[in-house]
Amino acid sequence: MTGTARLMAGLGLTVEPMALAGTAAGVNTGRLRRWWYAPVAALVLVALVRMVFAPRP
Repeated sequence: MTGTARLMAGLGLTVEPMALAGTAAGVNTGRLRRWWYAPVAALVLVALVRMVFAPRP
């Protein structure tokens, strides 16, 4: 189970740059406000915490 948690966190970290790019495009065009960076940052933080603190088998 811990290997799966680390794998999913790693996959999340590989997908988040695309979400960040989409958010940046929306903010730069004025369609989104700057606070939309917060959900992306929260997802990255959760994935990092999950990768680091998942118990080792």
